[in-house]
Amino acid sequence: MKGLVFLFCMLWLGASARQDAPVKQGISGKIYLQKGDQMPVPGRKPGKGAAVSRTVLVYQLTTLKQVGGVTNFYNTIQTQMVAKTQSNDKGEYAIALPEGSYSVFVQESGLLYANDFDGEGHICPVTVVADKVSKKDVVVSHGGVD
Repeated sequence: MKGLVFLFCMLWLGASARQDAPVKQGISGKIYLQKGDQMPVPGRKPGKGAAVSRTVLVYQLTTLKQVGGVTNFYNTIQTQMVAKTQSNDKGEYAIALPEGSYSVFVQESGLLYANDFDGEGHICPVTVVADKVSKKDVVVSHGGVD
């Protein structure tokens, strides 16, 4: 019985260490929520919003032709989800990923949200290179008014 308890403790400690280990290759960033008036005003520097906890989902690189829904809110994605995590109460998240190109979505109002695009129609793209952590902040701006 002592051996079984020891084995369980060692497995638990090993799993805990892996969860707390910093990401050495993948993506990290913050999730921000904008609300209210976002109109540019002289003398006021625009902000990204308040940091929030949200579910962050990473898919294979996705284009606008591979999703269904309305502007910035998607209910179907034809590419494969490769990772999922929760940002903390400071909005921070990190996900270990192999080299490649990905799309980042945030769960918002029961749908997947993304409002960042490149010139080729890729949604919220980020590229992971060997031994690097790429930064990808997401600003959930549907609550802001321009």
